[in-house]
Amino acid sequence: MQAFDEVHRAIHYPQDRRFRVWINPWFVFVFAVVAFAPVAVAWGQYLIFGLPAESFLRQSPMVSLLGCD
Repeated sequence: MQAFDEVHRAIHYPQDRRFRVWINPWFVFVFAVVAFAPVAVAWGQYLIFGLPAESFLRQSPMVSLLGCD
């Protein structure tokens, strides 16, 4: 086995062995826009049009047949 010189030893066995993950800032920005865009659109629709009218469902005839009144 070949002995490492100082340069190779520093690459294979660094002094600082902490695990680092570098995230591209543009990826974070695009992810935030994609994640919050539907929320912003929903709030915009609520502010412009308000809440939808609540429509109640008619009771099914099967409910009275089954005795679940």
